[in-house]
Amino acid sequence: MLKTKFFTIVSFLFLAMLLNSCFEVIEEVTIYADGKGKAGLTVNLSQAKGKLASIMLMDSIKGNPVPSEAEIMKELNNAKRIAEATQGIYDVELKTNFDNFIFELYCSFDSVECINHFVNNLENEYESREILLKNLFSYHNNKFIRNADFLIPNKHKKEIAKEKSHLLTARYISIVRLPTEVTSMSNEKAKLSKNKKNVMLKIRGDKLLENTSSITNIITTQ
Repeated sequence: MLKTKFFTIVSFLFLAMLLNSCFEVIEEVTIYADGKGKAGLTVNLSQAKGKLASIMLMDSIKGNPVPSEAEIMKELNNAKRIAEATQGIYDVELKTNFDNFIFELYCSFDSVECINHFVNNLENEYESREILLKNLFSYHNNKFIRNADFLIPNKHKKEIAKEKSHLLTARYISIVRLPTEVTSMSNEKAKLSKNKKNVMLKIRGDKLLENTSSITNIITTQ
């Protein structure tokens, strides 16, 4: 039941983003000199809030059940609980705004690899290796690595092709803040801040989901 309900909600959120061109997913990672840090993920669908409010009144969309606000909250709170139970993760904060359809999850960590453990714990909770977004972070010897693979369920691949035009203005934004100056970045689309410690990467939604662009980046610091 957990698995079924969770992936009903994952499918709904995926389709909601796919059918609405104006959305942002913002991933933030801040690492301090001692290796500890903070991470956050924001899904901002506010520019399509009117359309989404209408969708929430429907029974289904594209053959997928539309979960209630209570059902979405239940699964988001469960994700928060799993994060809080993950060793090395603390100060977990969940923010939800169903009026504007903005969802945020923040936490602090002892090492960025703890985020990987959280993702693994989510997979184990729902007895699946098919979670839509799989993350891998590491930070050792002045090198930050962000590997990213977007695993699109087969039943949604046709929807991506049909609704591609809706993704042209959608953005996935990755922001990494590091304790020392950056000396190199592997992703040519990445931008370095004036203080040379912050890296931003913006990828268009259609390019990301088609795997023609990636937020994978290897960042070396002093």
